[in-house]
Amino acid sequence: MFRMIPSFMAVAAPIALLALHFVVMMCYINHWDQFVTITLIPIWIWALIGIVLSLFSLLVLKGKLAILSLLTWLGTGLICADETPALVREIKDSYLRSNSATKQERGAKPNDGNHLRVITLNCTKRSIEAAKELKSLDPDIVFLQDGPPNPELRQLAQHFFGDQGSYVSSRQCSIIARGKLSQVDTEPLSSSVYATLETVDGKKFDLINLHLQRSIPRIDIWNPECWKTHIAARKQNRSQLRAIAGMFPQRAFNWPRIIGGDFGTPPGDAIFQVLSPNFDDSFKSAGQGWGNTYSKSFPILRIDQLWASEELIAVSGLVIPSTHSSHRIVVCDYRLAHPKGLLTQAY
Repeated sequence: MFRMIPSFMAVAAPIALLALHFVVMMCYINHWDQFVTITLIPIWIWALIGIVLSLFSLLVLKGKLAILSLLTWLGTGLICADETPALVREIKDSYLRSNSATKQERGAKPNDGNHLRVITLNCTKRSIEAAKELKSLDPDIVFLQDGPPNPELRQLAQHFFGDQGSYVSSRQCSIIARGKLSQVDTEPLSSSVYATLETVDGKKFDLINLHLQRSIPRIDIWNPECWKTHIAARKQNRSQLRAIAGMFPQRAFNWPRIIGGDFGTPPGDAIFQVLSPNFDDSFKSAGQGWGNTYSKSFPILRIDQLWASEELIAVSGLVIPSTHSSHRIVVCDYRLAHPKGLLTQAY
């Protein structure tokens, strides 16, 4: 009887891993609130677990069915991971740069009037040093969460943009930009701030900087309290994000709209279904390299994001380490989807 156990395990282990794959994928596809604890874990981590256990089954238990399990988990990790498209773009762009006669610096800002550079950063503990780091990146619009208080924001606006700078702020969020910012509304629970921007050349934008409740993976997934906390956080964040997005006004001609900041949860969570009909995840569309922003020392989660309406086309995106913040810096460049001059008419 004991001789049959290895043969049984050689078949049972891969079948169990394939069943686990089915359960995990169903949770990711359907975004059930009851299973948010599973889907908060990046899918490449689940894939890594499946690959390691499949290799153990193949090499130790000698089960041929483990090859199917290994290939299934490997394909899932490569195809479904949020990080894959940006890494592929980075490899392609590095190859093109190395073979180009004209060398262009990675992350160089396009130098014309129809491009816009937007940066978002959670400063961590209202650090002005973290905010000052952003000047070297030559931004046009800066979203700060947990940023410095108003007197220092005034200094930062001058620091970034000179006499052309302005800022708006709430308890948790602030926006600094080149041009005239006008604060319109603040979402009371999250302190997310909505403002309009008129640039120095007359273009107009709707901007929302948000900071939602933190909802990230935990190691105690066997704990019922962990599941209850995650379910409650998702419901609250979904409700708040719906209210925040609802602050954008309806116009006959929409201004370009950007909503970004610290979403508190990684991509693929069900809350982003609130944005996906009308906005695009800018880093997912055009980002390059490793896009995860939290934590700085071990970035496995992309909780800091920028989303833009169809009037803006994301052309590039980078995530850069910050010296003074526990989050990384998100930098996205946009091109106006309409010819210069058409964005300011009929408003």
